[in-house]
Amino acid sequence: RLRVGRVVSRKALQSATHFVIDAGPSHPSVSVVSKAPNAERFDVGATVAIALPGATIIDGHGDDFALVTVASAKVYGVQSDGVLCSERELGVGDDHTGLIALATEAPNGTALSAVLPIPDGAEADEVLEVAILPNFARCLSMVGVAREVAALTGVDGHYDVALDEPAKRRAPRCQWL
Repeated sequence: RLRVGRVVSRKALQSATHFVIDAGPSHPSVSVVSKAPNAERFDVGATVAIALPGATIIDGHGDDFALVTVASAKVYGVQSDGVLCSERELGVGDDHTGLIALATEAPNGTALSAVLPIPDGAEADEVLEVAILPNFARCLSMVGVAREVAALTGVDGHYDVALDEPAKRRAPRCQWL
């Protein structure tokens, strides 16, 4: 749901900008309204990061990095079917002063994960989102979730311990609450 898109048209509204974005063969004409201060810099043909409805992004306006799900809505009387993203909303930087400009020749509709810059020395994260029911008490800790995932995937679920050098005693690598 996070894609590379190209600006097809741009129109100034009262206090925002209306874009039509080509986000690939399955989304050739996506209407998006943006109030970003640098929106006027994105002319026809500019490459942008677009979050389509159903995508989960970081709420760039709060300090708590809450996640929000993109949905279609009417903004300034115009239907908006996505969000043009800043670095902060995508989680690749702290800049929320405007839209992120992509310098890529990737085709429209390419997944953003294939073109976004990853800082030197870092690797792309793999995220496993779990919803724990109250009757699964064994999963109410990180070790419990790790054991459950190991059992479900057939991976060796060995719980490793490290020696605490100063005291020469065995100490678990995770802290029990």
